[in-house]
Amino acid sequence: MAAERPSIRPPMRVRKGPKEPRGLARLLGLVLTLLVAIWLISRFIGAVFLGGSGWQEAEFETVMSRFQYHVALTHAEWLRQGQPQQVTLTRAELNEYGDVVIDTDGLDDSLVVTMSRWGWPSLESADAAGCMRLWTQLGSARRVDQDIVIRSVMDSEQGGSAMVCEFLFAGEVRFRYHPKSGRFESL
Repeated sequence: MAAERPSIRPPMRVRKGPKEPRGLARLLGLVLTLLVAIWLISRFIGAVFLGGSGWQEAEFETVMSRFQYHVALTHAEWLRQGQPQQVTLTRAELNEYGDVVIDTDGLDDSLVVTMSRWGWPSLESADAAGCMRLWTQLGSARRVDQDIVIRSVMDSEQGGSAMVCEFLFAGEVRFRYHPKSGRFESL
């Protein structure tokens, strides 16, 4: 008898199920992930670079604080100097050691502010132009100024006898300054 030869049969493949649905699910998941990523990136770009006004809001808040600080500073100087009609503020900087250095580059770095008899920065004129001039002296920042509307109104709390400067930003009144009393109202 002849020796039996082992039969060579290809190994049996076991099918685990159709591969198309699994590949389709993977593709669908990838497309969905890409769509969500594109949506998030577009929202970020829109908020930060295109329509977001977060930096403008922060800039306005900074300039408003600077204005309030300078009003308080002029009042303190008015008291310190014996209540003069004008107070001179000099721009100074700190050097690397923390010492105050007044810049002597030949440019006029001083600011003369006319004071009221109550010791607050007064307006050159009792109208919006006077408010604008005071804003320019004590708080102005060019990048924000184009978005600020300044107007003068009569103070209803004083029976309409005192003028108040209103500062509008993004279309709404953000704060009021009462030149007679030096009071600020944040709104």
